[in-house]
Amino acid sequence: NFEVKNNNETPLVSVLLPVYNVELYIEEALCSILNQTYTNFECIVIDDASTDRTVQIIESVKDDRIVLIKKEKNTGYTKNLNEGIKLCKGKYIARMDGDDISYPERFQKQVHFLEENTDIVLCGTQYKVIGRDKYSHHPTNHDELKVKLITGSYIAHPSVMMRASVLKDNELLYDETMEPAEDHDLWSKMVFLGKVANLNEVLLEYRVHANQVSQVRKQQQLKVSSDIKNHMLKKVNNDFYIFNLNTFLNANIVEAFTFYKNHVLLYNSLIEKNKMQPIYSHKYFNQLCKNEIKKLDIKLSEKVKNNSFYVLKKQLFNFSFFKNLGFVQSSKFVFKSLFVNN
Repeated sequence: NFEVKNNNETPLVSVLLPVYNVELYIEEALCSILNQTYTNFECIVIDDASTDRTVQIIESVKDDRIVLIKKEKNTGYTKNLNEGIKLCKGKYIARMDGDDISYPERFQKQVHFLEENTDIVLCGTQYKVIGRDKYSHHPTNHDELKVKLITGSYIAHPSVMMRASVLKDNELLYDETMEPAEDHDLWSKMVFLGKVANLNEVLLEYRVHANQVSQVRKQQQLKVSSDIKNHMLKKVNNDFYIFNLNTFLNANIVEAFTFYKNHVLLYNSLIEKNKMQPIYSHKYFNQLCKNEIKKLDIKLSEKVKNNSFYVLKKQLFNFSFFKNLGFVQSSKFVFKSLFVNN
């Protein structure tokens, strides 16, 4: 087996595993870590004052690599992650959640990849959704991921292994105000400190269930994701301001078209500015901006379903608008404007 040890015999990898009321899953999750083919690691388990049998189950698993921290008061997921980072001794920090399953060769392959590619600061993997025939197909290379992170995480949090030195040297932790997208926020910062990657192999089984934070706090997550998008686009143009869907939906038809036009101009200016002073890959960034314009076209078409002849005149020479609507929708748009709403 591939094995790398530190000279001082401290663990090369620190596994950070925060848990709360996961009695149904924790034994399988923990054993999937302890049964890794790569063995030079510590497993820091932080229990956030669970009220079920989570702690008893963890204590029943006998392995010297487990470091169990039992909190008397529930303080929250992100705070526990940050406290855990400060406890990590390893060169690498591997993430894991108490209801997921890591494949036996996950650590071995991630350690090997990071040792061979010293410019990579963060490495995730593909995953399978537990109980479903569903697999991730996230980008693997840095250039594409850097752009993709503008609109979504694309790096599965419990699959990650990252360089501890990058966090500590830059005094970088998870931002508690960015829950429940604190991982996406952290990746959006690390991507400017080095390269990121995903191994193109399923090495994790990810559990989706109704009580997950991402389901319960969906609206808050969308707001945080919008803030991350704004932050990353401002790297190209500091004057950029994010598209606010609620403002757009509540606007009257004249305001909606003005809003639409301004944002199309903004995205086109981003393409030109990034071309002159590249922050992101020209290929992937252009594609992203064009997709964002297409989304605006679709939202505008929804906005003007009950349109008028006035609206038709406003859009008559907007070829991009009609192109993105497609022939069928464009035909309906014109027909309604001429015959239905007048």
